[in-house]
Amino acid sequence: MHNTILIYTVLFLLCIGIPSAISQSQETYTVHGQVTDRQNNPLPNYTISTVSPIDNITYATTTNSGGQFTLTDLPAGTWKVKVRYDSTLLTQREVIVREKSKNRIDFVIDGKARISGLLLDSNNKHPIPITSSIKVVLLTIDGDRTDQIYDGEVSNGYFQIENLLPGRYKVIDAFDGFVFSRQDSPVINLYADNHYNGVEIYLKPGASIHGRIVDAKNGQPVSNVYVSIASEKSDSIYPDGQFLHDTETDINGEFQITTPNESDIYYAFTVIASHPQYQTKRWQWEMSPNKEDYILGDLNLNPYLSLQGTVLNSGKRYNLEGLTVQLKMHNKSGNFFRAAAQPEHTVYTDAHGRFLFSELHPINYSLKVTQNDVIIGLIDSVTPQSNKPLKIRLPKLKALRGNVVDTQQQPITGVHLYAVHRTDNPYAHNILLSKKQTDSDGNFTMQLFNTTTQRILLEVSKKGYLKRVYPELTFEKDPLIIILQKGYAIKGRVILPKKISSDRYYEVKVFNQNTKMAPTLNPLALNKPLMSKRFPITEQTFLIDGLFEEQYTVCLIGDGIAATAADVKASENGEDVFIVADKSTVGIKGQLLWTDTGKPIQNAVVSRSWYPWELSRYDMSLTLDRFETETDAEGKFSFANLTQTSYELYIRVMQAEFDRDLETYQRVQIQKKVTIPYCSGHIQRIYIGKSDGTQFNVRIGDRNPLLQKK
Repeated sequence: MHNTILIYTVLFLLCIGIPSAISQSQETYTVHGQVTDRQNNPLPNYTISTVSPIDNITYATTTNSGGQFTLTDLPAGTWKVKVRYDSTLLTQREVIVREKSKNRIDFVIDGKARISGLLLDSNNKHPIPITSSIKVVLLTIDGDRTDQIYDGEVSNGYFQIENLLPGRYKVIDAFDGFVFSRQDSPVINLYADNHYNGVEIYLKPGASIHGRIVDAKNGQPVSNVYVSIASEKSDSIYPDGQFLHDTETDINGEFQITTPNESDIYYAFTVIASHPQYQTKRWQWEMSPNKEDYILGDLNLNPYLSLQGTVLNSGKRYNLEGLTVQLKMHNKSGNFFRAAAQPEHTVYTDAHGRFLFSELHPINYSLKVTQNDVIIGLIDSVTPQSNKPLKIRLPKLKALRGNVVDTQQQPITGVHLYAVHRTDNPYAHNILLSKKQTDSDGNFTMQLFNTTTQRILLEVSKKGYLKRVYPELTFEKDPLIIILQKGYAIKGRVILPKKISSDRYYEVKVFNQNTKMAPTLNPLALNKPLMSKRFPITEQTFLIDGLFEEQYTVCLIGDGIAATAADVKASENGEDVFIVADKSTVGIKGQLLWTDTGKPIQNAVVSRSWYPWELSRYDMSLTLDRFETETDAEGKFSFANLTQTSYELYIRVMQAEFDRDLETYQRVQIQKKVTIPYCSGHIQRIYIGKSDGTQFNVRIGDRNPLLQKK
């Protein structure tokens, strides 16, 4: 009887799934692998799945950028693993999952889809009698190009590319003597076993560019150099910058590439060459009307520079192995080397303190040496082209101790202290040496790298207190006593436009009361706010503290909220100021037309004036490009999110004509300033030309220093 009861009890426990001494937890395992195509290209975003034959549970994952996948928590047994793309089953295999097994399964996917179509002349829509090859590139889900390129054949204008995997593709603009007549080819979506036919690619004649890349030191050809080209529009203030055509040099260092060359649109072309072992270089040549072939000859590439040095241990205070040595590019005005160069480099010293940087460009860097995130060595400026090994002698760190109290001599906890190395070099970096917070007793200790030639700035701040700055820190025997004064505050209530979305923000900016709130186009006259703070639209009150007991101008702005200003005095209790900012922002629209012909002006640059309330504390002249735009094919432009007031516009238009006597393009930049008021829904028409009294500045042969004739 007792045995019968025990049997029924065990069966009952098993049925309801309650653990018992008889039931044990089942071990699980992991299956991993990779999905590639026949060219061993990894295939990302493919779905890998398997279904349990026991309980019908599905286990699934997707491949990463390297085509790799991992299926986890699989019990031992035989599993059928399936590979899908966009819900289409491509292949499947069985894998036996068991203990002490590699549990790996790789898939090689055969492409069965194909693309076919015609290369057509954009003028007469007839097939172009090209017999060569054609290339398509696989795109990511976001539309970016991958490294997966597939070749096909072209015969008398008809092309076909076979053995393609499912995915999104674009035809690459790489036809000898021809370029796309439109800016890009259509995106082609392929499914498994899909034949996408009838693709029409419209081409127009272009200029063929031929050249050879050689090593500047030994004159030897350099293969596998990535070469890209862009045609520069004659009516653009800025370079076109769209390098849509690219290729690689062959084993002889030679390349051939085609670029648009319509004489009424383009005046020059720019070539950029880059290689993992060489400095990126740029060349520019003028075009000649109706010229179809340019033989550039040998183009020199300089190998990357290196910088080596040794950290010297004075007094054996440091373990020289594993020190972090960092280079940071100087803050110099932009040039091509700076645009192509990596801004920061990091290496580590060996047991003898030696270090080596490679892949450097001929520009200036700041160098610092750190150990456990503490800076122990600094050089404001180093130049890799000097070829002279560096010797860095490490000085002894000095301890800066102190105490932070309020005006009642009570310690303040959680105060932020920043010690910054100040350089006299206008292009080098001010470097943060150390940052600390005061403890519960207001005390702090900072270990600082210091030399007789170094200037250290100490900044002390805490919310609700006035910031204190020591521009020239000196080390004293006694601890530094820092007194922070309680700041004053501005509190306010706001009324905002009713149609603003609740997930947006408004911003309150504080200015000195004597700040002129007039618009300007002068990038050197930046009346930036003293401080600013963002608040959710749902918060109808704001508080800004840490101010002096003075009069300020407060501006409230936001996306869709017209700027509203008020004068207010910061006080100890923060008396409320009431700001009604219930007006929405507006936009202005304009159109540029030539006075003599009435035709629209395309690619003109239109800059608008800005008000102080549109600036941030960190703005500088290089960040003001958000206040400019270019005119479209109809000469139209627009600016949005503006306050209802007038704005000054600075317009720059470029004209170019080919001078047959000088055999060069003469580029003339026309400049004009106008003031336009806000007018709802109205397009302001602005005429450009000598006949309307335009102020203009003529620069004959406005040539880039790199510009060459070929």
